[in-house]
Amino acid sequence: SYGPKAIESYQHVLNLRPEDGDAIRGLANLYYDQERFEDAAAQYERYLKLHPGDPNVRTDLATTYLYERKVDRAIDTYREVLAKNPSFLQAHFNLGLAYESQGKRAEALASLAKAKELATDEPTKTRIDRVVTQLESAPAGARDVLAPPNPPADASDGTRADGAAPPAAGSGTLPPGHPAVGA
Repeated sequence: SYGPKAIESYQHVLNLRPEDGDAIRGLANLYYDQERFEDAAAQYERYLKLHPGDPNVRTDLATTYLYERKVDRAIDTYREVLAKNPSFLQAHFNLGLAYESQGKRAEALASLAKAKELATDEPTKTRIDRVVTQLESAPAGARDVLAPPNPPADASDGTRADGAAPPAAGSGTLPPGHPAVGA
């Protein structure tokens, strides 16, 4: 596994250059991939102290909170992203999932509708439609939004904050069903 050596490499860079944003973000993404969400959140927070305006990393931070079941904190963080970037599709999509986890169906559907409105490609629109259909067919709050096939996604284009595509669903490096397609 690339994990231990990669962690060691990032930590070495950070020992030499503690404010190296690329290394901080890379380490955060690696922890995220390993489902070490508390460690990932700490590194995303560290990165955001240096780059507070990065909506991709702030959205990834919110998603770590969601995976940790800190739903209120995730919602607040998605709202922070949207306050500064109202057209940030991924934050709208993930906010919808967070609302659904609280049984707030109307808010969930409104966020997902906004995400679909912002979507520019058919696969993303289709994915959002699937999520909406699933939500509408289940009692509010009954669906675990972190279960496959529609957990929160990373950056607006489905890539990690460092530009790498997330591993395929079921690869064991991300929570089951992690999207390989941005939505």
